[in-house]
Amino acid sequence: MRRVGTFALWLGLFGLFLTFAAYSVGETRLDLAAGSLLLLALSWLVLRKPASPYHPQTRFRTLRNLGLIGRSEDKANKSD
Repeated sequence: MRRVGTFALWLGLFGLFLTFAAYSVGETRLDLAAGSLLLLALSWLVLRKPASPYHPQTRFRTLRNLGLIGRSEDKANKSD
């Protein structure tokens, strides 16, 4: 989700640049400015929270609970 937020941030900043460039030549593009501000607000909502730390033990938790993965060879040999 943070990648989407970062992309929206850069896209919003580029849109504001285009808005100011259009205004400097005499063309008022309020639709471009509104879209850029919307993208910047979206990116702020996503990026304001700190990144959650990565915990590899939480990956495939459901499969481990079902016993489908995570078996060691010792457990497999004892069941024979």
